[in-house]
Amino acid sequence: ESAPTNARIFLDGKEIDKTPKIIKNILPGKHLLEARMDGYEDWGEIVYVKAYNDYALKAVLLAKPGSLSIKSKPTNATTYLDGEEIGITPATITDLMPGEYMLELKMEGYEVWSESINVETNIEETLTATLQLKTGSIMIDSEPTNATIYLDGEKIGTTPDIIIRPVTPGKHKVEIRKDGYNVWSRSIEIDADKEKSLTAVLQSTTGSIMIDSEPTNATVYLDGEEIGTTPDILMSATPGIHEIEVKMDGYEVWSKKVNVKENKKNTLSAVLQITTGAIKINSEPANATTYLDGKKVGTTPDTIGSIAQGTHEVEVRLKGHEKWKRSVKVNAGKEKVLTALLQIKTGSIRVESTPPNADIYLDG
Repeated sequence: ESAPTNARIFLDGKEIDKTPKIIKNILPGKHLLEARMDGYEDWGEIVYVKAYNDYALKAVLLAKPGSLSIKSKPTNATTYLDGEEIGITPATITDLMPGEYMLELKMEGYEVWSESINVETNIEETLTATLQLKTGSIMIDSEPTNATIYLDGEKIGTTPDIIIRPVTPGKHKVEIRKDGYNVWSRSIEIDADKEKSLTAVLQSTTGSIMIDSEPTNATVYLDGEEIGTTPDILMSATPGIHEIEVKMDGYEVWSKKVNVKENKKNTLSAVLQITTGAIKINSEPANATTYLDGKKVGTTPDTIGSIAQGTHEVEVRLKGHEKWKRSVKVNAGKEKVLTALLQIKTGSIRVESTPPNADIYLDG
């Protein structure tokens, strides 16, 4: 018999069968009995056979050992087999009995690498373990929030409460940027398996705008908010694009977009335009000449635009008709409608008779 069974049996070098097997008719004397099986060491024993005797034998076969060749990136990692330290990489472990083993590689600053390895008889298993660097993390907040975060010059997100992971151990540069604020930066040391917390308190940067106007005493608005009156208003403004408006009753709104830069002064002068109205003039009959403040301006029907607010003299003239004249008050942004009903000019006839008291007829 053999353990395991099904081993090939050799008697005096000649293969005769497989285990388990009863071999009969053996001549008395000295014989070599062997058992062989792939993956196992050969088993052999000398048997002295005597006539009429029976012999019982059991061949316990020993499995041939396997081996394990281990490499790692990086090298010099400590190797553990089933928890027992066996050397550093690269390493070759020989004489391993077939079976399953737990292989671990450890190295300072790197994650533990582990894998279950099945070792087979008389075979060398080769593997390469790529170790992963241990990493840390950074938790970043800012005042004010919604600032952009840069790690080693690369944009990675916005505050608040952003956790950056993984971050390789070592020195790193963190920058926090937001329009209207100075850049906040720190050089930090990151440790493996640890979290670094940062809060960036940003300092605002400002420029200035100086405004004058013609006429003066106009109201000034910055991005829709009233901030004072002209002249010589000096105000602080965060860097960036701002809209300036200058308003005054009776004048058009003056506006301009200004790019304010850090520590720079912008000087503006607003020349205000008087707001105007209009007069629409019709006449009966039409095609009469129109005059505004004594100046000929057109022919009816007519609309006179861009008239400064206030009182103006309007005249309508047509040959053979009486002159039509009105004083009109014009309001800014409004249109005044006028209709001139022109009267025909007339003559007269003086009639006397001798004797008097005669009846007079004109055109019948």
